[in-house]
Amino acid sequence: MESSTTLSIPFSTTSTPHPVNNAVIKSLGKIGNTCTSDYFCRRTISQSHCYNGKCTCIDGYTTVDQYTCMKSNYKIYFSY
Repeated sequence: MESSTTLSIPFSTTSTPHPVNNAVIKSLGKIGNTCTSDYFCRRTISQSHCYNGKCTCIDGYTTVDQYTCMKSNYKIYFSY
């Protein structure tokens, strides 16, 4: 009697068949650049996201330069 082995090979439909050009990502993911999703912002800048169509730092972080968000030590208080 012969035995057979079945292999399960993972398959992903979300992978990109071509490597993404880091220069393109870096040029698109800058603080203040226009965006439609978090992808390019987050790939280039830690602690960033796409907010109202622009790459910006997430709450609690402040912009240092076009590629850097740093934790903010300042709290803004509003009084009405």
